[in-house]
This record gives sequence, C-alpha cells and structure tokens, in this order.
Amino acid sequence: MKKGKFLLINALVFGTFIGSGLTSCSNTTTNESAYEATVTFDYDSSLLSVGIKDAKESYKEGDVIALNLTFNSGYDLSFATLNGETVEDINSITLAAGKNIIKIYVKTTGGLTGSTNIRDFIFEEDGDGYAIASYVPTGIIPTTVDIPETYQGKKVTTIKTNAFVSAGGIKYVNISKNITTIEKEAFKSLSTLVGFEVSSENSAYSSVDGNLYSKDQSIFYVFAAANTNPVKLPSALKTISDSAFYGATKLKSVTLNDGLETIGDSAFYNCQSLESIVIPNTVTTIGASAFKGCSAIKSVTLSNSLTALNDYTFMQCLKLTSIDIPSGVKTIGTDAFFSCYELSTITFHEGLVELKDSSLSYSGIIEVTFPSTLKTVGENTFTGCDYLTSVKFNEGLETIGSYAFNITKLLSYVNIPSTVTSIGKGAFTACLSLKEFDVSSSNKNYAAVDGVLFTKDLKTLIAYPNSKADKSYTIPTGTETIDFRAFNYISNDPYAESSQYYSLEELTIPTSVVSMKNPFYGGKLKKVTYLGTIAEFNEHFSDTIIDSGSEYKWNDGAKILSVVCSDGTWSA
Repeated sequence: MKKGKFLLINALVFGTFIGSGLTSCSNTTTNESAYEATVTFDYDSSLLSVGIKDAKESYKEGDVIALNLTFNSGYDLSFATLNGETVEDINSITLAAGKNIIKIYVKTTGGLTGSTNIRDFIFEEDGDGYAIASYVPTGIIPTTVDIPETYQGKKVTTIKTNAFVSAGGIKYVNISKNITTIEKEAFKSLSTLVGFEVSSENSAYSSVDGNLYSKDQSIFYVFAAANTNPVKLPSALKTISDSAFYGATKLKSVTLNDGLETIGDSAFYNCQSLESIVIPNTVTTIGASAFKGCSAIKSVTLSNSLTALNDYTFMQCLKLTSIDIPSGVKTIGTDAFFSCYELSTITFHEGLVELKDSSLSYSGIIEVTFPSTLKTVGENTFTGCDYLTSVKFNEGLETIGSYAFNITKLLSYVNIPSTVTSIGKGAFTACLSLKEFDVSSSNKNYAAVDGVLFTKDLKTLIAYPNSKADKSYTIPTGTETIDFRAFNYISNDPYAESSQYYSLEELTIPTSVVSMKNPFYGGKLKKVTYLGTIAEFNEHFSDTIIDSGSEYKWNDGAKILSVVCSDGTWSA
C-alpha cells in the first residue's frame, strides 16, 4: 500500500517556554540538584504554542508530564525529542534529574496523509508488552495507519475491542509483525476501510484481497467494509469469526466455501445490501445475530448439518419471504425471525423440539403446521403475527408459553392436543378473530366447554374466544377463578374503526367465582350480573375495579357500564 510523506518545517527554530518552577533556555537553571528537574523547550512560536497539562510548581526526577500543544492552522506535530531521544508518547514523558530539553518538530497538515502519529494511540500494559486500547486521530485523518511494533521499548502485541471505533475515515491498516491478538470488533463499524496489509513476518495473521485472516487462512477475521474486490473465500477456511462482516452495508453477495464449519456471532450483522446466502452443508453452527439486520436478504438456504438456529439469527431480515428449516434443527432461538415482516412461509420438519420466546414474533407467517416432535412453543412466539390464520398443533406438544399468540388478529381456531400440560398466562390475548377452542377429550389438564377454554376440573376459566358469536355468556357454576386476560377486547376492535370483532356484551358470574386475576383487558361490557350480594361482590372483587368518577373499569382497562347484584346495583 502507498504511504504519504510528511514535511518538516522550521524544525529547530528556537523558542522558549517557562512553566511554574521550570527554567527556560534564556536563563540559568535555578536548581541543579540530583533530584530536581528543569524543562526547556525548543520550538517555533510562530507555528504553535506549548504548555504542560496540569502544570505543577516544581518537578523531580521520575515525574511524568504530558504536553499541551496548540498548532496554528496548517501545521501539526511531526515528533518530539527529550535530550536528543525521540519521544514516543507526548502524553507520557518521564523527566530526568537536572535539565530536560524538549524539542518540538513541526510538519504541515498536508503531510499527515498516509502517516501515523504515535501520540494518536492509547496503550495499555498487556503482560510483557502493550495493547492498543484505542486509536483516535487528532489531525487530518490519515489514509494509512501503521500499527507500531514497539512502545516504550516493549512489543505491541494486541489490538483491543473497539480500538478503532473512533477512526472513521482511514482506508488502510498495516499490521506489524508483533501483533498476535486482535480482539473481536476491534475494527467494528469502520465503513471506510479498504484493506489490511500484514507483515510477512507476522506469525498469527495474513491478508487476502485486503481482508484479514489467520496465518493459515482457516479463520476469516475482518472484512474491510469498503473493499470492492469480489469476496472469494479460500478453500482452507473453517471459521468466519464473530462480527467478521459486521456493518458491511455495501456487501451484496458472498459465496461461502465448502468446508466452512462455523459462522460466528453477528458475523453478517447489518449487511444491509446482502440479497441472498447459501450456507453449505459443512456448516454446523451459526452464531447468535449472525444475519440480524440484513434487511435486503430475500433468499436463505440453510445447511443440513445444523442442529439449532441461535437467538436473533435472522432478526429484522425484512425481505425474507420463505425458509425451509432442516430436519436436524431441534431448537429455533429467541427472536430468531423477529420482525421478518415478509416471511409468509416457514417449513418445519420432524425433529424440531422447541420454538423459543418470540422466535416468530411480528413475522408475516400465514399458517403453521407443527411436526409431531415439537414440545414447546415459547412466550410471545407468534405475537403480532397479523396474517396468521391457521395453526395446527401436534400431538406431543406440551407447553404453550405466555402471550404465545398475543395480537394474532386473524387466528380463528385453536386446537389443544391431549399432550398439552401447560398454557401460560395471556397466551391468546387479543386474538380478535378467535371463535372457539377445541380441546382433545383425552387431555388431562384442559377442557373446552362451548368453545371456552377451562382447566380440566372446570374450576378456572382460562380464555373466552374474542370473536365468539354470543352476545351474553354465563360462567358455569362451580368455576372458582377467572384467569389473567380471559376476556379481552370485548365489544370492539382496538385496531380498527369498525367493530367487526365485537361479541360479548353481557356477562353473568356465579357465586362460586371467588377470584379474578385481572381477567378483563380492553373493550367494555354493557352489563355484569353477579348472582351474589353486593357485600359478597365487595368481599371478592371490589379491589379489581377502578372508580374513575363517571364510570367503572376493571383494573386492566376494560370498561363496565353496570354491575347488578342480587340485592341491587353495585357502586363504589
């Protein structure tokens, strides 16, 4: 890669600076004892001003000072020397006893292009050497950054996570021979990076077509985001590391090689132009968030060797329309297809065991048939799936998580197989088109009575179908508890001006009901009839109602126009 050159200007024009308790070149030193230190500066005062940060009244041998340099327009630091030796870091100058002559060498800012100032690096001690904690250009952004081989006489061996997060604008990075560790996301979001060049003497890293690999090319570490070369992955490649292509917003295609085994966490995160991906059958692991935010991706072919899709794998892949989940996949992770708005078709195969929380939330899924191996549908799995019309649960299903079908506006029918042992709270909240539940007569935990979902002993009413045609409903005698959000969005559709989803207007509660767990959510009831007395109603339910002055509300929001008890109309 080409490197620019810098120009020295008036390098040794003499100037002086006197700090508190310090001596200038124009005066005799005031204290030449073995422990006192004096500082004199050589610099061109027409080009810059010089100071010491947090200056003290006196200094001793071993004190560390940092320079405060202010350059006139068009100039910047070339380098500095202390008693004839080059200063590697102007923020860390260790004073000797007696005189300390610091010379400031200046260059034009035009000379910054393609050059690197050691002062722009922040170092941390790292074992026997140093690590680069950050790189922050202080002048015009250089075209090329040269990673130093040494700092203060020790090897620079490590580049830390986020070290170059503030280095936007650089195009090339030259990796020195001593670098043995580059932490993940060290070059995260560096959208201007065209390429890496690695010293041939480096034992850990290499570059191919400007991208950063391990020495043997078995690991792909970093894609240079502004690299326009075609991505041709070497046949030796086994691993695409975490965040390797992170934020490569212009990357449209990449061909993954046969022999690839692992795609790391966030490997292609936010590759907004990537349109398709074929994952070879040699790949056994795809990390969390691997393709999250690939908003243009339309087609995905998965490896038949996968056993799981991890959390957030395809989250916010807005253009993905369909996907076939291989038979070896047992688990689909949390938010794996969250906000895949155009994902209308997903094919499951025998072998799938678990859909984790929110795995298909806010997707465009229309209908789902589950394999017989599925055991768990997690919390919020289908929340916000506006186009979901049909779900066919399998015999073998055991758990339906809380809010699993929350706000699935078009779902009209739900079957509960004999094997289901757990239904979480609010699992069917705001299923605005739901007309009935159908529970297998062999189920030992749940039952449906006239399409309403109960526990098997009928003591708890779990869910009343939102779009059940009846205008009135009487809870069966013997029911003791009305469960969380069992009745929701009664008599109106909260998402439309029309009332096409209205149903229940009047509800009768027997005296056997002694507990309500915030069962009413949204909408309103014209009339509630309680078959007991006002005193009994107050004993069991008054704390579930809010008096807003002009009307009453159940404490989860549904309005009540009237509560009639056996001995009169209830009022707060």
